[in-house]
Amino acid sequence: MKHTTRLAGTIALAASASIATAQSSLNISGVLDAGLQRVETFDGVSGTRLSGGGFQTSRLRFTGTEDLGSGLKAQFFLEMRVNVDNGAADPLGMFSRAAWLGLSGEGWG
Repeated sequence: MKHTTRLAGTIALAASASIATAQSSLNISGVLDAGLQRVETFDGVSGTRLSGGGFQTSRLRFTGTEDLGSGLKAQFFLEMRVNVDNGAADPLGMFSRAAWLGLSGEGWG
């Protein structure tokens, strides 16, 4: 009985050591394009408003990799539009700009 307990403890220790050496990364980036716009109508009504997307589309991006062990890695890329002027969700859905998941390994890609 003591022998099986030691074996189970050794396996658990070896598994935790391999998990501790795995490398992973997460990057959060994006572009926030916002500006103030002075608006005046023909009947003399004027005001200032926040306007988004003047030069490019505002977006939020999540990219990362996860080391799965034995030379195998998982990568992901998620990008969504951000409406700066009103805070509304993207009508096309979450991560509608780009979304992919990939695997790479030593010797095959």
